[in-house]
Amino acid sequence: MEIQMEIEGRVGGEWNLSSSFYRFPFEKTYDFTEVKDWAILYFQRVLLLALVFYPGSVLFGKKAMKSGGDLNLELRLPLICWNAALAAFSFFGSFRSLPELLRIWSHHGFRSTVCDSRNLRDGVAGVWVWYWVASKPWELGDTGFLVLRRRPLSFLHLFHHATVIVNAWFGFIHGASILRWLTNLNYTIHALMYTYYTLRAAGYRVSRRLAMFLTSAQILQLAAGFSVSLYSLAMRLLGEACHVTYETLALTIPTNLVYIILFCRFFIGTYFKRKRME
Repeated sequence: MEIQMEIEGRVGGEWNLSSSFYRFPFEKTYDFTEVKDWAILYFQRVLLLALVFYPGSVLFGKKAMKSGGDLNLELRLPLICWNAALAAFSFFGSFRSLPELLRIWSHHGFRSTVCDSRNLRDGVAGVWVWYWVASKPWELGDTGFLVLRRRPLSFLHLFHHATVIVNAWFGFIHGASILRWLTNLNYTIHALMYTYYTLRAAGYRVSRRLAMFLTSAQILQLAAGFSVSLYSLAMRLLGEACHVTYETLALTIPTNLVYIILFCRFFIGTYFKRKRME
């Protein structure tokens, strides 16, 4: 399986921000080449997980819970711990990644943040890009809690969880520079979202307006990611150097568009149609 790791051509001048950021001991052990090779080796298994095992497990789990009679699993404490752990992970990921994006933008312009993959291989931000990619299969645990607690599952939830694993993994092994933006956006929104879920799981009454705000923020995140992908496509079509393959964009752009449509439908159906019915 041959993977094109880099588009020839440099976006800007010489720069290196790696030494500008303190590295924690666990960040120093990151070896991009080793991780990339491992990600390529396991890509087919990731596809099977996301597209076969995941939906199959959901169907089996729902049938098993349905045949369980009056079995009712609230799992309150595990759910609180789960959401709190994901919130903390996302906050720290944003804390470690966002400064690099902002510094590149201020020193080298917006285009470099989108199209230059340097620092995503050996910089602190690169470490957290990989952690973000590797965390996506673990987020299937969200679905596990819904199944075990007999909560309804939407197509939006299943489609988003399955395809984001494929998109993230595919973009990583192709060395996509747009992951700088996608990871920062996702870390930031997930930090807020999982904090909200933690509060709800703990029994706190959370304002409906906050729920609306978070859904709106998710839609804006997806729209921003979609725009960044279109921008990188435009750069490639114009013959400018941009470190993202057409294959990555062919996967990322359509799925992001579907995400936006589904989330908008969810937003309207949840906060406007229901309000009129009430």
